[in-house]
Amino acid sequence: MADMSKEFLEFFDKIDLTSAKEKNLRSSRDALRKDIKNYFQNTLGENQPKFHIQGSMAMRTTVNPLDDEYDIDDGIYIKNKDIDPNDDTTWPDVDEAHTQIVDAVSAGRVVEEKDTCVRVIYSKNYHVDLPIYIKDFDNEDFIPKLAHKESGWIESDPKANTKYFLEKKDVHGDQMKRIIMYLKALKDYQETELNKEFGVSGFELTLLVCRDFITYDESKREDQTFHQTLENILHKCLASIPLIKPKVNEDLWYNKPNEDKASFVNILNDVLIEIRKALDETSESIASEIYRQIFGLRFPKSDDKKPNNQNNPVIITSATSG
Repeated sequence: MADMSKEFLEFFDKIDLTSAKEKNLRSSRDALRKDIKNYFQNTLGENQPKFHIQGSMAMRTTVNPLDDEYDIDDGIYIKNKDIDPNDDTTWPDVDEAHTQIVDAVSAGRVVEEKDTCVRVIYSKNYHVDLPIYIKDFDNEDFIPKLAHKESGWIESDPKANTKYFLEKKDVHGDQMKRIIMYLKALKDYQETELNKEFGVSGFELTLLVCRDFITYDESKREDQTFHQTLENILHKCLASIPLIKPKVNEDLWYNKPNEDKASFVNILNDVLIEIRKALDETSESIASEIYRQIFGLRFPKSDDKKPNNQNNPVIITSATSG
């Protein structure tokens, strides 16, 4: 049976965000933070906000996208003097909160307002998303409220998401992180190159792997662990097992539209059929071609390291008696 662990690890090196791209993101983030702090202090006469990097960059699960459009999420936690976190009548209007951030970062930059954030777009194919929160810094049990342009102030705690991921990673190790990134790269290829609706977000993929990760055995083979984890995810999705968002306790699977559920389940089922073929294959070359159909051409080709019995049949000769 072909072992594709080496090829999976080479694939990981290709999809892992490069240090140069990460440096661009962090440099732009720092410049934005400086401008926002100055705007709140000098223009608005308010306390400077606090910031917290969130999402895949905080978890270090960002994948190099095929369209080369990568991003970072940097949460802004406003601390205006008149805001009482426990009295929503003191909170600014959501549109006002967005406008303040837009005004703070617009000089010399391309800015878009999204429902959940203010997005700053850079010419080198990356952007910085700036979601805005209200938080009670004296109460750890307080769930931060996100400024959502359609839904108002809604509960959202990205720090809790990162904490949940890190707790799971402490148990399962770096292999769990790699499985998440393989699955994100699968989503990227299926959507970008095959024009398929994957049905779930990158964050939901992270939660699914955290919930359903299974190390194959003591050998911890990458290909078998990826297979076992995907089998477990499919089984639990078909059984409608809840996918709980940390702290907020929202069941993301229950609230997902049926067509998105069906799309994800169908893609996962099709992919697993091909993975089983690759695992049963004796030729490493053929197995790698199967994975290239799943992940695209970033997955490395492999040459057979051992003779394939079909190509090199064993010749049996009988001895003659004297």
